[in-house]
Amino acid sequence: MSNNADSLLISTSPYLKKIDSEEPCEGQSKLLFYEWLHLQMPRNDVIGDLAKNVLTDPAIKLIKNHLDAWHTYLKSRATSSIKLLTLRYAWCEYQQFLILWNR
Repeated sequence: MSNNADSLLISTSPYLKKIDSEEPCEGQSKLLFYEWLHLQMPRNDVIGDLAKNVLTDPAIKLIKNHLDAWHTYLKSRATSSIKLLTLRYAWCEYQQFLILWNR
């Protein structure tokens, strides 16, 4: 996905600002992405659908807490381009959550 698409995706959300979504999360004291996804399961949107879809796989606990690792995982499951786009949006929300959680 191009940086232009990332910027468009982020700029269209009033709740998100541009952050470096390629940076891995440091430290084990932070909520991991799959744990954050678990909290999103009740959502009635594409992120909730993504959470419900990937949380059925017990192997997700082994995925590194990095956007590239999650992208590779979803591509290996022959997932749709919509789910890959949803992953990037979810990762941005997750990063924003971490920023607010650590204040």
